[in-house]
Amino acid sequence: MDGRPSWNMFAVQLTRLIIGSVISYFTAKLIVRQFDQTTAKKEQTKKKAERICNLLGIQVQDLDEYEMRIATQLVNPKDCSISWSDVGGYSNLISELRENIIFPLRTSIKSKHFSAPKGVLLHGPPGCGKTMMVKAIAKEAGANFINLEISEMIDKWCGETEKMTTALFSFAKKIQPTIIFIDEIDSFLRRRQSRDHEMTAMMKALFLSHWDGFFSESELRVVIIGATNRPKDVDSAILRRMPLRFCIRHPVQHFIYFNPDFIYLQIYIFRICNRDLSQDVNLLEIANHCCGFSCSDLVELCRVAGVIRVRESIKQEQEIKQENYFSEQVEIRPFERSDFLKAIERMNKDNEDMLLNRLDEIELM
Repeated sequence: MDGRPSWNMFAVQLTRLIIGSVISYFTAKLIVRQFDQTTAKKEQTKKKAERICNLLGIQVQDLDEYEMRIATQLVNPKDCSISWSDVGGYSNLISELRENIIFPLRTSIKSKHFSAPKGVLLHGPPGCGKTMMVKAIAKEAGANFINLEISEMIDKWCGETEKMTTALFSFAKKIQPTIIFIDEIDSFLRRRQSRDHEMTAMMKALFLSHWDGFFSESELRVVIIGATNRPKDVDSAILRRMPLRFCIRHPVQHFIYFNPDFIYLQIYIFRICNRDLSQDVNLLEIANHCCGFSCSDLVELCRVAGVIRVRESIKQEQEIKQENYFSEQVEIRPFERSDFLKAIERMNKDNEDMLLNRLDEIELM
Protein backbone atom coordinates (compact mmCIF):
# COMPACT_ATOMS: atom_id res chain seq x y z
CA MET A 1 0.00 0.00 0.00
CA ASP A 2 2.85 2.42 0.80
CA GLY A 3 4.43 1.90 -2.64
CA ARG A 4 1.29 2.63 -4.58
CA PRO A 5 0.57 6.20 -5.70
CA SER A 6 -1.97 8.01 -3.67
CA TRP A 7 -5.06 8.64 -5.72
CA ASN A 8 -5.79 11.76 -3.68
CA MET A 9 -2.40 13.25 -4.48
CA PHE A 10 -2.84 12.35 -8.12
CA ALA A 11 -6.23 14.10 -8.23
CA VAL A 12 -4.78 17.20 -6.59
CA GLN A 13 -1.89 17.37 -9.05
CA LEU A 14 -4.23 16.83 -11.98
CA THR A 15 -6.53 19.60 -10.77
CA ARG A 16 -3.59 21.99 -10.42
CA LEU A 17 -2.41 21.11 -13.90
CA ILE A 18 -5.82 21.76 -15.41
CA ILE A 19 -6.26 25.08 -13.60
CA GLY A 20 -2.74 26.19 -14.56
CA SER A 21 -3.34 25.25 -18.19
CA VAL A 22 -6.61 27.19 -18.31
CA ILE A 23 -5.01 30.28 -16.76
CA SER A 24 -2.03 30.06 -19.12
CA TYR A 25 -4.35 29.69 -22.11
CA PHE A 26 -6.44 32.77 -21.33
CA THR A 27 -3.35 34.80 -20.37
CA ALA A 28 -1.66 33.95 -23.66
CA LYS A 29 -4.87 34.74 -25.53
CA LEU A 30 -5.12 38.15 -23.82
CA ILE A 31 -1.49 38.97 -24.63
CA VAL A 32 -1.92 37.99 -28.28
CA ARG A 33 -5.08 40.07 -28.52
CA GLN A 34 -3.28 43.08 -27.03
CA PHE A 35 -0.45 42.76 -29.53
CA ASP A 36 -2.94 42.29 -32.36
CA GLN A 37 -4.62 45.59 -31.41
CA THR A 38 -1.26 47.36 -31.41
CA THR A 39 -0.34 45.82 -34.75
CA ALA A 40 -3.67 46.78 -36.29
CA LYS A 41 -3.28 50.36 -35.06
CA LYS A 42 0.24 50.56 -36.48
CA GLU A 43 -0.98 49.31 -39.84
CA GLN A 44 -3.73 51.92 -39.91
CA THR A 45 -1.24 54.64 -38.99
CA LYS A 46 1.16 53.48 -41.70
CA LYS A 47 -1.53 53.49 -44.40
CA LYS A 48 -2.72 56.96 -43.38
CA ALA A 49 0.84 58.31 -43.34
CA GLU A 50 1.59 56.80 -46.76
CA ARG A 51 -1.54 58.35 -48.22
CA ILE A 52 -0.68 61.81 -46.87
CA CYS A 53 3.00 61.58 -47.88
CA ASN A 54 2.11 60.49 -51.41
CA LEU A 55 -0.16 63.51 -51.79
CA LEU A 56 2.63 65.82 -50.64
CA GLY A 57 5.36 64.07 -52.64
CA ILE A 58 7.31 62.86 -49.58
CA GLN A 59 9.44 59.72 -49.85
CA VAL A 60 7.95 57.23 -47.39
CA GLN A 61 10.93 54.87 -47.48
CA ASP A 62 13.07 57.55 -45.81
CA LEU A 63 10.86 57.59 -42.71
CA ASP A 64 11.02 55.36 -39.67
CA GLU A 65 8.08 54.09 -37.61
CA TYR A 66 7.86 57.15 -35.36
CA GLU A 67 8.22 59.65 -38.19
CA MET A 68 5.34 57.87 -39.91
CA ARG A 69 3.21 58.52 -36.85
CA ILE A 70 4.13 62.20 -36.97
CA ALA A 71 3.27 62.23 -40.69
CA THR A 72 -0.37 61.49 -39.85
CA GLN A 73 -0.58 65.01 -38.40
CA LEU A 74 0.49 66.65 -41.65
CA VAL A 75 -1.93 69.08 -43.29
CA ASN A 76 -1.66 69.82 -46.98
CA PRO A 77 -1.52 73.64 -47.34
CA LYS A 78 -3.36 73.36 -50.65
CA ASP A 79 -6.31 71.78 -48.85
CA CYS A 80 -6.49 74.64 -46.35
CA SER A 81 -9.46 76.88 -47.14
CA ILE A 82 -8.21 79.73 -44.93
CA SER A 83 -6.43 82.65 -46.62
CA TRP A 84 -5.60 86.24 -45.74
CA SER A 85 -8.87 87.34 -47.32
CA ASP A 86 -10.59 85.63 -44.38
CA VAL A 87 -8.58 87.64 -41.85
CA GLY A 88 -9.54 91.28 -41.49
CA GLY A 89 -8.55 94.16 -39.25
CA TYR A 90 -4.88 93.11 -38.90
CA SER A 91 -3.22 94.70 -41.94
CA ASN A 92 -0.06 95.79 -40.08
CA LEU A 93 0.28 92.43 -38.35
CA ILE A 94 -0.20 90.52 -41.61
CA SER A 95 2.59 92.57 -43.21
CA GLU A 96 4.96 91.67 -40.36
CA LEU A 97 4.06 87.99 -40.56
CA ARG A 98 4.73 87.99 -44.29
CA GLU A 99 8.10 89.73 -43.95
CA ASN A 100 9.35 87.65 -41.02
CA ILE A 101 7.95 84.18 -41.76
CA ILE A 102 6.53 83.75 -45.25
CA PHE A 103 9.26 85.45 -47.29
CA PRO A 104 12.17 83.55 -45.65
CA LEU A 105 10.32 80.25 -46.05
CA ARG A 106 9.51 80.80 -49.73
CA THR A 107 12.79 82.30 -50.92
CA SER A 108 16.02 80.40 -51.44
CA ILE A 109 18.33 83.18 -50.25
CA LYS A 110 21.12 81.59 -48.21
CA SER A 111 22.07 84.07 -45.53
CA LYS A 112 22.18 83.78 -41.76
CA HIS A 113 20.81 87.33 -41.60
CA PHE A 114 17.76 86.45 -43.69
CA SER A 115 16.04 83.45 -42.22
CA ALA A 116 12.72 82.67 -40.63
CA PRO A 117 12.62 82.80 -36.83
CA LYS A 118 12.82 79.37 -35.24
CA GLY A 119 9.99 80.24 -32.84
CA VAL A 120 6.92 82.49 -33.02
CA LEU A 121 4.33 83.08 -30.29
CA LEU A 122 0.82 84.36 -30.97
CA HIS A 123 -0.97 85.34 -27.79
CA GLY A 124 -4.08 87.27 -26.88
CA PRO A 125 -7.72 86.89 -25.85
CA PRO A 126 -9.63 83.83 -27.13
CA GLY A 127 -11.55 84.06 -30.37
CA CYS A 128 -9.30 86.59 -32.12
CA GLY A 129 -8.17 84.37 -35.00
CA LYS A 130 -4.74 83.12 -33.86
CA THR A 131 -5.26 79.62 -35.27
CA MET A 132 -6.74 81.06 -38.46
CA MET A 133 -3.66 83.22 -38.97
CA VAL A 134 -1.31 80.23 -38.67
CA LYS A 135 -3.30 78.34 -41.31
CA ALA A 136 -3.15 81.37 -43.61
CA ILE A 137 0.63 81.56 -43.09
CA ALA A 138 1.07 77.89 -44.01
CA LYS A 139 -1.11 78.26 -47.11
CA GLU A 140 0.71 81.31 -48.49
CA ALA A 141 4.17 80.01 -47.57
CA GLY A 142 3.44 76.67 -49.23
CA ALA A 143 5.05 74.99 -46.24
CA ASN A 144 4.26 71.56 -44.90
CA PHE A 145 2.02 72.15 -41.89
CA ILE A 146 2.23 69.88 -38.84
CA ASN A 147 -0.74 70.50 -36.56
CA LEU A 148 0.82 68.90 -33.50
CA GLU A 149 -1.54 66.92 -31.29
CA ILE A 150 0.03 66.47 -27.88
CA SER A 151 -2.03 63.36 -27.15
CA GLU A 152 -0.29 61.61 -30.05
CA MET A 153 3.13 62.47 -28.63
CA ILE A 154 2.55 60.92 -25.21
CA ASP A 155 2.78 57.14 -24.91
CA LYS A 156 2.29 54.87 -21.91
CA TRP A 157 5.34 52.75 -22.76
CA CYS A 158 8.67 53.85 -21.35
CA GLY A 159 10.88 55.62 -23.91
CA GLU A 160 8.19 55.93 -26.59
CA THR A 161 7.41 59.58 -25.79
CA GLU A 162 11.08 60.53 -26.15
CA LYS A 163 11.26 58.71 -29.50
CA MET A 164 8.18 60.58 -30.73
CA THR A 165 9.73 63.91 -29.70
CA THR A 166 12.94 63.10 -31.57
CA ALA A 167 10.93 61.97 -34.61
CA LEU A 168 9.04 65.28 -34.69
CA PHE A 169 12.20 67.30 -35.26
CA SER A 170 13.89 64.83 -37.60
CA PHE A 171 10.74 64.57 -39.71
CA ALA A 172 10.35 68.37 -39.84
CA LYS A 173 13.91 68.66 -41.18
CA LYS A 174 13.32 66.06 -43.89
CA ILE A 175 10.21 67.77 -45.31
CA GLN A 176 11.23 71.43 -44.91
CA PRO A 177 9.98 74.09 -45.35
CA THR A 178 7.87 73.12 -42.36
CA ILE A 179 5.63 74.88 -39.86
CA ILE A 180 5.01 73.09 -36.56
CA PHE A 181 1.93 74.52 -34.89
CA ILE A 182 1.25 73.96 -31.19
CA ASP A 183 -2.15 75.26 -30.16
CA GLU A 184 -2.62 76.05 -26.46
CA ILE A 185 1.12 75.78 -25.97
CA ASP A 186 0.76 76.72 -22.30
CA SER A 187 -0.83 73.33 -21.58
CA PHE A 188 2.10 71.46 -23.15
CA LEU A 189 5.13 73.60 -22.37
CA ARG A 190 4.00 75.36 -19.23
CA ARG A 191 6.35 76.42 -16.45
CA ARG A 192 8.42 73.56 -15.12
CA GLN A 193 8.02 72.72 -11.45
CA SER A 194 9.70 70.30 -9.06
CA ARG A 195 6.48 68.28 -8.76
CA ASP A 196 6.24 67.62 -12.51
CA HIS A 197 6.07 64.00 -13.58
CA GLU A 198 9.42 62.51 -14.60
CA MET A 199 8.21 61.64 -18.11
CA THR A 200 6.85 65.17 -18.68
CA ALA A 201 10.08 66.75 -17.45
CA MET A 202 12.20 64.53 -19.73
CA MET A 203 10.00 65.27 -22.73
CA LYS A 204 10.26 69.04 -22.20
CA ALA A 205 14.04 68.83 -21.76
CA LEU A 206 14.39 66.77 -24.95
CA PHE A 207 12.06 69.14 -26.82
CA LEU A 208 14.20 72.13 -25.80
CA SER A 209 17.41 70.30 -26.72
CA HIS A 210 16.23 69.51 -30.25
CA TRP A 211 14.84 73.02 -30.64
CA ASP A 212 18.27 74.45 -29.80
CA GLY A 213 19.65 72.45 -32.70
CA PHE A 214 17.53 74.55 -35.06
CA PHE A 215 19.26 77.76 -33.97
CA SER A 216 22.68 76.40 -34.97
CA GLU A 217 21.46 75.75 -38.53
CA SER A 218 20.70 79.13 -40.09
CA GLU A 219 19.65 77.64 -43.44
CA LEU A 220 17.05 75.39 -41.83
CA ARG A 221 13.53 76.36 -42.87
CA VAL A 222 11.51 75.06 -39.94
CA VAL A 223 9.36 77.34 -37.77
CA ILE A 224 7.59 76.42 -34.54
CA ILE A 225 4.52 78.57 -33.94
CA GLY A 226 2.66 78.48 -30.64
CA ALA A 227 -0.69 80.01 -29.75
CA THR A 228 -1.97 80.68 -26.26
CA ASN A 229 -4.40 82.75 -24.24
CA ARG A 230 -2.12 82.56 -21.19
CA PRO A 231 1.42 83.62 -22.18
CA LYS A 232 2.47 84.00 -18.53
CA ASP A 233 2.01 80.26 -18.01
CA VAL A 234 4.51 79.36 -20.75
CA ASP A 235 7.94 78.30 -19.51
CA SER A 236 10.57 81.05 -19.68
CA ALA A 237 12.95 78.73 -21.56
CA ILE A 238 10.28 78.31 -24.24
CA LEU A 239 9.69 82.06 -24.48
CA ARG A 240 13.43 82.60 -25.01
CA ARG A 241 13.25 80.35 -28.06
CA MET A 242 10.32 82.38 -29.43
CA PRO A 243 11.92 85.76 -30.16
CA LEU A 244 9.07 86.83 -32.44
CA ARG A 245 5.88 87.47 -30.46
CA PHE A 246 2.61 89.04 -31.50
CA CYS A 247 -0.30 90.04 -29.31
CA ILE A 248 -3.57 89.43 -31.16
CA ARG A 249 -6.16 91.77 -29.67
CA HIS A 250 -9.75 92.50 -30.58
CA PRO A 251 -9.45 94.50 -33.82
CA VAL A 252 -12.95 95.97 -33.50
CA GLN A 253 -11.77 98.30 -30.74
CA HIS A 254 -9.64 100.25 -33.19
CA PHE A 255 -11.50 99.33 -36.35
CA ILE A 256 -13.95 102.25 -36.45
CA TYR A 257 -11.29 104.92 -36.09
CA PHE A 258 -8.50 103.53 -38.26
CA ASN A 259 -10.17 101.44 -40.94
CA PRO A 260 -12.61 103.54 -43.00
CA ASP A 261 -13.10 100.79 -45.60
CA PHE A 262 -14.83 98.55 -43.04
CA ILE A 263 -12.71 95.57 -44.14
CA TYR A 264 -13.20 93.73 -40.88
CA LEU A 265 -16.99 93.81 -40.84
CA GLN A 266 -17.29 93.32 -44.58
CA ILE A 267 -15.48 89.99 -44.16
CA TYR A 268 -17.21 88.70 -41.04
CA ILE A 269 -20.69 89.97 -41.81
CA PHE A 270 -20.90 90.61 -45.54
CA ARG A 271 -19.26 87.26 -46.42
CA ILE A 272 -20.69 85.14 -43.63
CA CYS A 273 -24.16 86.26 -44.58
CA ASN A 274 -23.41 85.41 -48.25
CA ARG A 275 -23.97 89.06 -49.16
CA ASP A 276 -27.64 88.53 -48.46
CA LEU A 277 -28.11 91.92 -46.80
CA SER A 278 -30.99 94.34 -47.19
CA GLN A 279 -30.39 97.99 -47.98
CA ASP A 280 -31.16 99.16 -44.44
CA VAL A 281 -28.05 97.40 -43.04
CA ASN A 282 -25.44 100.04 -42.17
CA LEU A 283 -22.04 98.50 -41.44
CA LEU A 284 -20.84 101.58 -39.55
CA GLU A 285 -23.84 101.44 -37.23
CA ILE A 286 -23.27 97.74 -36.56
CA ALA A 287 -19.56 98.41 -35.95
CA ASN A 288 -20.44 100.98 -33.29
CA HIS A 289 -22.47 98.34 -31.47
CA CYS A 290 -19.76 95.66 -31.78
CA CYS A 291 -16.92 97.30 -29.86
CA GLY A 292 -15.14 94.62 -27.86
CA PHE A 293 -16.40 91.74 -30.02
CA SER A 294 -13.82 89.18 -31.11
CA CYS A 295 -13.74 87.35 -34.44
CA SER A 296 -15.63 84.39 -33.02
CA ASP A 297 -18.13 86.77 -31.41
CA LEU A 298 -18.94 88.25 -34.81
CA VAL A 299 -19.36 84.78 -36.31
CA GLU A 300 -21.78 83.95 -33.48
CA LEU A 301 -23.50 87.31 -34.04
CA CYS A 302 -24.22 86.36 -37.64
CA ARG A 303 -25.48 82.94 -36.55
CA VAL A 304 -27.87 84.44 -34.00
CA ALA A 305 -29.05 87.00 -36.55
CA GLY A 306 -29.63 84.16 -39.01
CA VAL A 307 -31.78 82.29 -36.47
CA ILE A 308 -33.81 85.45 -35.85
CA ARG A 309 -34.24 85.96 -39.59
CA VAL A 310 -35.48 82.41 -40.18
CA ARG A 311 -37.74 82.49 -37.13
CA GLU A 312 -39.44 85.70 -38.24
CA SER A 313 -39.70 84.48 -41.84
CA ILE A 314 -41.51 81.34 -40.64
CA LYS A 315 -43.74 83.37 -38.33
CA GLN A 316 -44.63 85.75 -41.13
CA GLU A 317 -45.50 82.91 -43.49
CA GLN A 318 -47.70 81.25 -40.86
CA GLU A 319 -49.59 84.50 -40.34
CA ILE A 320 -50.16 84.89 -44.06
CA LYS A 321 -51.29 81.30 -44.63
CA GLN A 322 -52.96 81.02 -41.21
CA GLU A 323 -51.22 77.71 -40.60
CA ASN A 324 -49.61 76.53 -37.38
CA TYR A 325 -47.42 73.74 -38.71
CA PHE A 326 -43.82 74.14 -39.85
CA SER A 327 -43.17 74.09 -43.59
CA GLU A 328 -39.75 73.09 -44.92
CA GLN A 329 -40.26 75.27 -48.00
CA VAL A 330 -39.99 78.73 -46.45
CA GLU A 331 -38.91 81.79 -48.41
CA ILE A 332 -36.19 83.40 -46.30
CA ARG A 333 -35.85 87.16 -46.56
CA PRO A 334 -32.45 88.97 -46.59
CA PHE A 335 -30.77 90.04 -43.36
CA GLU A 336 -32.27 93.23 -41.99
CA ARG A 337 -30.96 95.86 -39.61
CA SER A 338 -33.27 94.66 -36.85
CA ASP A 339 -31.84 91.12 -37.06
CA PHE A 340 -28.36 92.32 -36.13
CA LEU A 341 -29.57 94.71 -33.43
CA LYS A 342 -31.61 91.97 -31.76
CA ALA A 343 -28.65 89.58 -31.98
CA ILE A 344 -26.31 92.18 -30.44
CA GLU A 345 -28.80 92.78 -27.63
CA ARG A 346 -29.04 89.04 -26.98
CA MET A 347 -25.25 88.58 -26.89
CA ASN A 348 -24.71 91.60 -24.64
CA LYS A 349 -27.30 90.22 -22.22
CA ASP A 350 -25.56 86.83 -22.16
CA ASN A 351 -22.22 88.51 -21.46
CA GLU A 352 -23.76 90.53 -18.63
CA ASP A 353 -25.24 87.38 -17.10
CA MET A 354 -21.83 85.66 -17.24
CA LEU A 355 -20.19 88.67 -15.58
CA LEU A 356 -22.80 88.69 -12.80
CA ASN A 357 -22.26 84.97 -12.20
CA ARG A 358 -18.52 85.52 -11.88
CA LEU A 359 -19.07 88.35 -9.41
CA ASP A 360 -21.36 86.10 -7.35
CA GLU A 361 -18.66 83.40 -7.31
CA ILE A 362 -16.07 85.92 -6.13
CA GLU A 363 -18.34 87.09 -3.31
CA LEU A 364 -18.85 83.50 -2.15
CA MET A 365 -15.11 82.82 -2.00
